[in-house]
Amino acid sequence: DTLAASDYHGSTMAETEQKNDDNHEAVVCLLTDLIDGLQIVPSKKKKLHKTALFYHRACLLHRPPNNASHVERPERCSCSYDMLRDYGILQHLQVQTPREATVQEIQQSHTSKHTERVCNQQNAGWYDSDTFYNSHSARAAKLSAAATIDLMSGILKGEFDNGFALCRPPGHHSCEDRAMGFCLFNNAVVATECVLRSKLANKVLIVDWDVHHGNGTQDMTIDNHQVLYFSVHRHDKGYFYPSTGKVHETGDGYNVNVPLDVVTD
Repeated sequence: DTLAASDYHGSTMAETEQKNDDNHEAVVCLLTDLIDGLQIVPSKKKKLHKTALFYHRACLLHRPPNNASHVERPERCSCSYDMLRDYGILQHLQVQTPREATVQEIQQSHTSKHTERVCNQQNAGWYDSDTFYNSHSARAAKLSAAATIDLMSGILKGEFDNGFALCRPPGHHSCEDRAMGFCLFNNAVVATECVLRSKLANKVLIVDWDVHHGNGTQDMTIDNHQVLYFSVHRHDKGYFYPSTGKVHETGDGYNVNVPLDVVTD
């Protein structure tokens, strides 16, 4: 009797598994038919490829002296671009080659002394313990700034729906009068100032979700009532670089910080 019961349950389980396999196969076939039947129908009122990607290979030439190892490296951009190409995504984007930002555009946000120092740099060295430059850095910094300007302007003019500036060096640690934290010019602030002055926008929201607080962006916009800066970042009670970005750093209320402590949040 025990053996017979075992055979019965084994047979029932086998039948159940077979039914599950059949159901799974039927679902896969149904989904395959649905996917094969999908068609992308172009809108008559709206052009395709409305997401812009700003990219320039000259930004890859910005490197530390003697090609020293550094976390802010060319591969941050080149690997992302290669993946977009290899996965066939580039064909769905409007790939843009950025120009160089003008000195006038940069000096609307940065001091003339800092602008000249970066733009006229011909050698290789360090602005501080972790912010490097070489003979290609000035051009890369101007390309990155202009890419951000033209991306924001293009969206506001209706040339793009959205987009991404895949450029370096980055910007949110750079202050009005100095380079800092891998950043030479504050690309977001430079672009924001340009679109405000050109009347393309009356107000700008900057959302910063880098692991570090954008101290430069905060300092350069905290008194500007046309700009709301929002940052969520690791803080660790002030022990995490750059130690800024506390909740009470609000200015006149147009600066919002969400500091996170790894141990407790």
